[in-house]
Amino acid sequence: MKTAQFYKYATWLLLSLNLLLIGFFFLGRPGPPNGPNRQNFRDEVVNVLKLNGEQEAAFVESAMRHSEAMNKFGDEENSILKNYFKPLLDNPQSEASDSLMVEILEIERAKIEGTFQHFSEVKGLLDDTQGANFDKFMRRALGILLLEQQQKAPPPKD
Repeated sequence: MKTAQFYKYATWLLLSLNLLLIGFFFLGRPGPPNGPNRQNFRDEVVNVLKLNGEQEAAFVESAMRHSEAMNKFGDEENSILKNYFKPLLDNPQSEASDSLMVEILEIERAKIEGTFQHFSEVKGLLDDTQGANFDKFMRRALGILLLEQQQKAPPPKD
């Protein structure tokens, strides 16, 4: 009789543990990671810089233009990079790799200058009271841009 009662309690205990685990997996699902999401960053900028409605609209328009330009430059750069590395897949030829490298560098320069121009536009939107917050915005933006916020890998073990 005692063994039957033991198995009865053990069955109920294991069943309840399984139900808890199933509930944890389905109901305790984590949300999206807190990465450098563009929309979240735009909202953060509006709060940090304390933009009014007109400034916010101008900022969003400038950010959209900047984003479209960066996407266009990225697409161009990807196509040039494919052509740059294509000789490694085909017959090895040094087919104008220097000219492709010059094009890649020109695109990188245009991306940097475009980003600088965008930041200048954002700074131009601000009035004197909001100027103090620009430094905080730039530190955060450069942290995202230069990927400083990512965790660095630990040093290798001996």
